[in-house]
Amino acid sequence: MNKKRPRTDPERANTPPASCMHPDLAVHRATVVRDGRGWGVRIQGLHGLGSFHARDLSDVEPRALKVLSGYTGLNPEDVRLELALSFPGRIQDRLQVIDHLATDIGAEYDALTAELTEIGLSLLDITRVVRLHQWLPRPLTVTNAELAECGLEGHPEAVGVEWDDHGFAATRTCRGHLEMNRRSYRDLPPESENALVYEDIDRFECDFCNDDNASAVEAECR
Repeated sequence: MNKKRPRTDPERANTPPASCMHPDLAVHRATVVRDGRGWGVRIQGLHGLGSFHARDLSDVEPRALKVLSGYTGLNPEDVRLELALSFPGRIQDRLQVIDHLATDIGAEYDALTAELTEIGLSLLDITRVVRLHQWLPRPLTVTNAELAECGLEGHPEAVGVEWDDHGFAATRTCRGHLEMNRRSYRDLPPESENALVYEDIDRFECDFCNDDNASAVEAECR
């Protein structure tokens, strides 16, 4: 029987399962609202003292933990922070639709696994069946480790990369220059993620190709 999973509450979307939660952690919640080109953050329970502006989403959690530590005296390692993201209406509605569809797809995969098991398929064969019928959105990020090892080989549709620099001075590099400088990426933090840029969703200009001294590889951007 195909039993539906309960839909995810967007306010608790990043809450880990109860089995993974440390019972001694202090739980604090923060609301994160898209504000111009940055993020407005409000930590609940600090009576207005826990509000700040962040340039990049990756900065929100470490800064919020620092604020909490300053006002409560808690060690950041003893805090579990739950973030609730808020966007303008249509975007928020679309995120909720994606969340609901993902929940329904998960339920369908569970039902499929049970039915394939009943007809005698091994778990490995079930995995192969699912893999052949699984659609995933194209990747949006790539790690420094992958860039150093393979460049953009695994992302043929991407025209380049926007480097993670916490929103201050985004640097963009085309496929040609990525390949030229690939060895230097081994010195970067391996697990740090950078944004993949696709031509159909964003106009791309390589910062290196705009340099007069780099005109030899300008064609690689197109």
